[in-house]
Amino acid sequence: MSITIAPFDGTDRAAVDEAYRIGAAATEADLPDLPPSCRQRFDAQFHPPMPGTRSL
Repeated sequence: MSITIAPFDGTDRAAVDEAYRIGAAATEADLPDLPPSCRQRFDAQFHPPMPGTRSL
């Protein structure tokens, strides 16, 4: 098995869906007692903050 790590465009819906699926599967395998990760929080990583919102 080989693993390729590559950047992807956050506007590519299929790529974001696949990245979420991979991350959720890894979390489920590594930490089965935790609930699934939040899809909305994952998606928010690919959008700039709303105007007037300060990131710390």
